[in-house]
Amino acid sequence: MNIKINFFTGLAWCLLLFAASTSLVSATENSTNQPIQTLIPTLFDNADRAGEKLTDVAAWPVYGNDQLVGYAFQSIDLVDLRGFAGKPINLLIGIDTAGTLKGVRVLEHHEPMFNHDLVGAMQRFVNQYKGLDIKTKVIIDNSIKTRPNETAREVINGTAHFDGISKATISLAVVNKTVLSSALHVARLKIAAYQQQRVVAKEDAYTPLSWQELLDQGLIRKWTITRHKVERATGLPLKHYEDPNLDVSDPAADLNFHYGYLNSPLIGKNLLGEASFNSLKKALKPGEQAIVVFADGFYDYLGVDFVPNSQAKKLYIEQQGLRMPLFDIDFFDRTVIEQAQLNTGMSNVHIFKIPASFELLPNKPMQLTLNLDLRLPNGRFLEARFQDSYTLPEDLFELLPEEPVEKDEAIWKGIWKNRIVDISILSLSLLLLTIVFIKQQAISKQTQAFHRFRWAFLFFTLFFIGFYAQGQLSVINIYTLLLETWRGFNLEFFLLDPIIFILWIFTVVSLVLWGRGLFCGWLCPFGALQEMAAWLGTKLKLKQIRIAPQLNTQLIKLKYLILIVLIASAFYSSALSEQLSEVEPFKTSMTFYFVRSWPFVAYALLLLLAGMFIHKFYCRYVCPLGAGLAIVGKLRIFEWLNRRKECGSPCQVCRHRCGINAIDRTGKIDYDECIQCLECIVIINDDKQCAPAMVANKKTPVQPVKFVEPIPAGASS
Repeated sequence: MNIKINFFTGLAWCLLLFAASTSLVSATENSTNQPIQTLIPTLFDNADRAGEKLTDVAAWPVYGNDQLVGYAFQSIDLVDLRGFAGKPINLLIGIDTAGTLKGVRVLEHHEPMFNHDLVGAMQRFVNQYKGLDIKTKVIIDNSIKTRPNETAREVINGTAHFDGISKATISLAVVNKTVLSSALHVARLKIAAYQQQRVVAKEDAYTPLSWQELLDQGLIRKWTITRHKVERATGLPLKHYEDPNLDVSDPAADLNFHYGYLNSPLIGKNLLGEASFNSLKKALKPGEQAIVVFADGFYDYLGVDFVPNSQAKKLYIEQQGLRMPLFDIDFFDRTVIEQAQLNTGMSNVHIFKIPASFELLPNKPMQLTLNLDLRLPNGRFLEARFQDSYTLPEDLFELLPEEPVEKDEAIWKGIWKNRIVDISILSLSLLLLTIVFIKQQAISKQTQAFHRFRWAFLFFTLFFIGFYAQGQLSVINIYTLLLETWRGFNLEFFLLDPIIFILWIFTVVSLVLWGRGLFCGWLCPFGALQEMAAWLGTKLKLKQIRIAPQLNTQLIKLKYLILIVLIASAFYSSALSEQLSEVEPFKTSMTFYFVRSWPFVAYALLLLLAGMFIHKFYCRYVCPLGAGLAIVGKLRIFEWLNRRKECGSPCQVCRHRCGINAIDRTGKIDYDECIQCLECIVIINDDKQCAPAMVANKKTPVQPVKFVEPIPAGASS
């Protein structure tokens, strides 16, 4: 027994060492040992040295001819964004004193896509940042390519279009966020043009004031646009217009506004009351600002077709030449309206918000602007523009340093939006598969239809989930989860790949319900490829090798030993675990389509060749992912593959048909090994295949059960 254990231990180590050696054959250097300060000048065209590292921000000042030309910094000191491998990508970044990126150099990364076959591809990608303003939005073209063109970058309407790398969308999204976020962080602290301050209303600037006192102090503005002003601006009397927003029934009426800035308690609390003022503050997002507008007179500035909670098209704020839209917010109660009518006689009351992105400075002069457009009988419009200036006392506000908060959305949200079609297709396919499993008894009775469905789904798994959507789960995901839990779980990291995330959620649920078989037999792309290799082997009439039960039991232990070694190596060294994980042929087959260095390709093809003689050889004896799933699958709730009392004694049909030896002589199913191809269910429900059913139904003469050469699970006989 010890000899067997030693043999299988040695075999496991041989496989792992072979995987590691294939990695080393074509491994590329993914880190640099050069001193940072010697690398910094190479980022700039006009730099000769770097100064001492600053104390207020993790950056080095860079000098040329003793003049400050910019700053350099390591991204790992400023942002904590982890790549596909679960570790940050460390970049050396240089920006000049105007906020322009002067160069980016990859210092260290652990991204598996770039460590072997894509030598230098990440550096070629980041070379595209040179000369780019750090506020520029970047869109990455990840069409099928492995060598990004460093000169392909285009800037169109303020957006930079980068040449990307197929199959590396997550890594490049993290690189892009890392470059721009860390650069913006340094710029906000060291470059004057980026050193913004937030102007906020003082919370303690409040004393009770009446409506008249607010008017007298200029905190509420009264603005009147007379009929004469409008007629002079448009050149026609108002009676000549046919405009639904115009009311000329009262020739003495003017257009009157009262308006005020509500974020300040001195104005907002006095106007709205404490309860409504607090409700307003809760309704506004950080950075949003609100004004109230009371109006009456000969013109409806919102228009008869205005929809609440939408933008006011004709009224807006202007400040320093920037036009700021006003969006209606409808939250206050009727008592506020009644109070407004009491104070102003106006029932047209609206509160508007100004989005944070426009950065209104309430301590600086602003103008409320009305664009009046009046419709003539012939359908043409005449326009007139009116403005009223509004300036608030500076002592109502205080200046706070701008918080370095990114305004763009999380990386994973953008990735999910871009892959919504893939997500929808995958979700529908998983729903369909769930229905098939729930209705397996009824569906499996239609033998030919079931076999066609199974093979169609296997092709879908291989080509859509595997080759196209890159949804091959890996043992790397398992020990990444363990490491992430060890370090402090971060859900956003796992959300970076929606296809992998959805498949893992579905797989975990299926493990608890049915064990590992649903994934291994239906959703594993390389497993589907092995199924096809086994089918090809039978069509070529290759002799199928059936492993003896005792030897099969020992060989099964091999994949568990490999799993233990891989998990242990992950806690010891991520680089070592990455190399050892090449025992999985998934990257070679699914990611690189077998276009890779020859040792990787030879290894993957060797496994497929073995599968042509021994059904699903890799899945049964080598796959560490399958081992991990089998361990979790022991918690399954159901063992719902039907058995007959005759199964195993005397009938052995299902045992002989099971290509992976998951049924023993007693007829019992080993759910740790079963891939739930459902072929045994098809046999039991088929009176022409199930011997006990044939006898029970007396549809055919009783015949002895003969040994049937194994065929691929799920293939039609």
